[in-house]
Amino acid sequence: IKKYSYPQSYYRKPVQCNYSHTVLRYTAYNFIFLLLAIPLSILLWNNSYGWLYALLFIFLFLAGHVSGSANVCSGFYLNVICKGDSSAKSISLSFDDGPCSGKTEKILEILKKNNVKATFFCIGNNAQNNPELIKRIINEDHIIGNHSFSHGFWFDLLSKNKMKEEIIKTNKLISD
Repeated sequence: IKKYSYPQSYYRKPVQCNYSHTVLRYTAYNFIFLLLAIPLSILLWNNSYGWLYALLFIFLFLAGHVSGSANVCSGFYLNVICKGDSSAKSISLSFDDGPCSGKTEKILEILKKNNVKATFFCIGNNAQNNPELIKRIINEDHIIGNHSFSHGFWFDLLSKNKMKEEIIKTNKLISD
């Protein structure tokens, strides 16, 4: 991928989300629940309300996963940057889910005419079908962001390895 030399003011210093609580990471969360499940199942085996406690345990486990998936800034699956330094008086333009033949060309023309740079968050599948648009985005000194390969509705619920696979696959498409 082509390296750019934008003015220093163009870059925004990333700032991690400020959360007052500590969020367990995906692997640690699963490991802790697995460790708790073994003694809990032994203790509840002969308890008449054991099924109710087991159901509550499963509900808490799933609720943690849903919360970690729904709250992207939690960093449950991967390290994330959710916002930049807001003290700078600047805006960032971004376009999602492209490149789309017919639309992306028009956007690029408008940006070029007004000497404006933007970030294009590209879906790997779309990049694969429109390699000439990817080259044009790069050649016109815009930034390309990785929006995964499929950008499926259930992406947030994929395993860490599957997410990583989709991102690597798209990185390879963009960098070729």
